[in-house]
Order: sequence, then C-alpha cells, then structure tokens
Amino acid sequence: MRDYLPPIHINVSGPLAHFLEKIAAIADKSERFDVEIEHDAMGIDGFSVANFRLKKSKQHKGLGGQLIIQPDSKK
Repeated sequence: MRDYLPPIHINVSGPLAHFLEKIAAIADKSERFDVEIEHDAMGIDGFSVANFRLKKSKQHKGLGGQLIIQPDSKK
C-alpha cells in the first residue's frame, strides 16, 4: 500500500509515553476513533505505538494513523 503522507517527527518535553497516552485519550474521547496502545511493542523496551482508526468515513475505508515512540528517541 502506498503511503500518501511523509512521516512527521514531533519533539516532546516530558515523558514520551505520557505524551502518547494523552494523545490517545484525546482521540478516544472524541469517539471518532478506535484507539489501541501497545507499550514495549514487539518485545522491544521503550517502543510504544498508538493506533488510531477512523470509525466512520463516507470517503475513506480503513483510514488510520499511528503515533510511534522509538526506543532511541531523545525528545
């Protein structure tokens, strides 16, 4: 499948996992997304992923995004 958007890198102050949890909570509260969070994904310490799938869309099928924290991230 073709990626239509390039990766976006976000610098965050404070704990990265806390940022991921807060963004996921905002998306969940909107009730527009199915949200999944996995910390230490694929058995890798510090590798966290939040998946966001749009629940209803008239124009797109399977539309979603990911917020990924890589273990070597500093900010």
